[in-house]
Parts: sequence; structure tokens; C-alpha cells
Amino acid sequence: MKGILFYFMMLLSTCALITGCAISDSGETPNTNETVFQDNLQSQKKTIYISSITDVRKFQEKSEDRSIPVLDVTKYDKSKVIGKKRSSIGLSIGTLYLDDNQTVTDFIKESFIKAAKQSGYTVIQNKAKIDENTVRADIQIVRFWTWHSNGVWDIDIKAEIENTITLKNNDKTEKLKVKGSGIVEKPIGTDKAYNAAVDTARDNLVKDIRSKLRKSTMLGK
Repeated sequence: MKGILFYFMMLLSTCALITGCAISDSGETPNTNETVFQDNLQSQKKTIYISSITDVRKFQEKSEDRSIPVLDVTKYDKSKVIGKKRSSIGLSIGTLYLDDNQTVTDFIKESFIKAAKQSGYTVIQNKAKIDENTVRADIQIVRFWTWHSNGVWDIDIKAEIENTITLKNNDKTEKLKVKGSGIVEKPIGTDKAYNAAVDTARDNLVKDIRSKLRKSTMLGK
């Protein structure tokens, strides 16, 4: 039995030396991909400064189309509203806000910064640190709306976000249109379900921003 155990230990040591096998207490090979995603190829790219974020969403007073943003801006703060809850017959039964009383501009700013950092760029928060190579970003929030439509068994809860990003550096200008959408099927429209649709839309928005920044001629290789 000792001879078999000795042979097994020698074989295991040989594997570790020759193949570089990593052995952990859990018996699993550590996943080197569990680090924060970053495009290493773009780690030396230019810095970005967010010059402005403007909410230019258009609201109507009423509409039978639930995907159309409807809001009385004289009664509600549009900077925080992202949708309307409606009954099965279309009657308004509540107003949808972002979690923790967050504003739409805060939400979009965080999403842009996340996408830029994941793409290897440095986002400058202090204007004093801007230099001639820094790309300025002006962001317009064109659409951010959440609603539901009735299905046969469940309801479809949807969220759509659309931004226009204008990049500027010296005398150069470039416009990027980015979008993100999400859909969740649920029997009833709970706050949790609406939040899930918004979270999916944000994830897809970040992916699209990331893709457009990589393809940008201004931020270039």
C-alpha cells in the first residue's frame, strides 16, 4: 500500500512540475478570469472627461401606447421618473423611480464610467487634470422608460435606454448612439420585476458603450 501511495505522490509531483498544474484546497483550478474585466489592449488609451450629462427626454401628456413616456412635468420631477405602472386596462396606478432616489443622470454617469473603465480608459473626475489628449464626452439622455404590455399568461415588463454621446478632442468631434434594452416576463408587475428589466437594460447599455468606444476613431488604437 505504501508503494502505491509513493508512486501516486511522485506522479502528482511530476504533473505539477511539467504542466504547471495549480492545486487548491477546494480541488479546483483557480479561475484566472475572475478578475475585473478590462481590455488590456486599450489600457494605454486616452483619458476621458465627462463635460456634461443632459436629460433631453420628451414626455407626452397622454398616450394609449405604453412605450411612449407620459408624465405631467408640473407634478413630477422628471429627473427621477423612469416609468408608469398601469393596470390591465391601462389606468395609471403609480410612478416608477430608480432605487435609492437616484437620478437618471447619476445612473447614466455610472454606466458610462463603468463601460469606459472596462474598456481600459481612465475617466477623469477632476477638471484640473485634463490635458490636450483628454477626450471630452457630452452625454444626452434621449430615452429612459419602463413599461409593461399584456401577454396571454404573463406580462412583458420592458425597459429601454438610449443616449447620444458626443466626443470632442481639440478640433475633432464624433457622435456615438448607444442603446440598451431589457425584458422580463412575470405574472404581475412587482417593483422587483421592473428593477430586473432596468438592470438588464443597463447591462446591455454598458456593453454597447464599450463596443462603440472601442470602434471610435477619436479614441482609436
